[in-house]
Amino acid sequence: MLDVHPPHERVHSWKDFFVHIATICVGLLIAIALEQTVEAVHHHHQREQLLISLDHDTRATLQGADFAAAERLRRMQWNQGRIQQVRAALTSHRPLASAVPLKSAFITVPADPAWEAARASGMIPLFSQGEIAAYSEVADVIGRARPRFDAEGNAHSKRRDFEKRYESVSTDADANYRLESAADLQTYLDLLLAEQTATEAARFMTAVIRGAEAAILEGARDHARIEQREIEAVLALPS
Repeated sequence: MLDVHPPHERVHSWKDFFVHIATICVGLLIAIALEQTVEAVHHHHQREQLLISLDHDTRATLQGADFAAAERLRRMQWNQGRIQQVRAALTSHRPLASAVPLKSAFITVPADPAWEAARASGMIPLFSQGEIAAYSEVADVIGRARPRFDAEGNAHSKRRDFEKRYESVSTDADANYRLESAADLQTYLDLLLAEQTATEAARFMTAVIRGAEAAILEGARDHARIEQREIEAVLALPS
């Protein structure tokens, strides 16, 4: 709050009056300038802190995307082998062979907490138009990817729940997955195929996210460059 004090001495002339008014105006201008300077410094500090947080999120997402790509490829290779086993059992009318052991690792879902916090607190105006466009693109891609990740998780859970019905408590690995009826084998095959499709979709979206984050880390701020890196990341996926 700006506090204007009355003159301590009586104003005797117009000259004294205008000098007093000018003094007040100069004082007000100095106070406003100082206030704006402090606010600008504060905003600059906020912006720098946000950029550090965004950079941390970007690097974490890139690291998580690389891990997720390798893990999903491993799961898909296992699924493909299992699909072949189930189809062989259906064709030969023989019990399903035991599966190769698979220990799945936890895959972190990509997120952008720093950008969401900036939006929620009304700090978006602190960024340039290019930065807003770039980080908004990543947020949009992550938003569109989440249903794919949910579908992948659901497909994985359904397949595992079905398997648990047939897993033997015996230590004999050959006793596991004794699926014999054609109906059960077909159900199992459908679950494996559904999970394979869902995992591939999740892998695709993770690659898109990785491409967008890599573009930002490289300094890209225009949509065309970010989209190009997204395509490159998808094409670089191992088969």
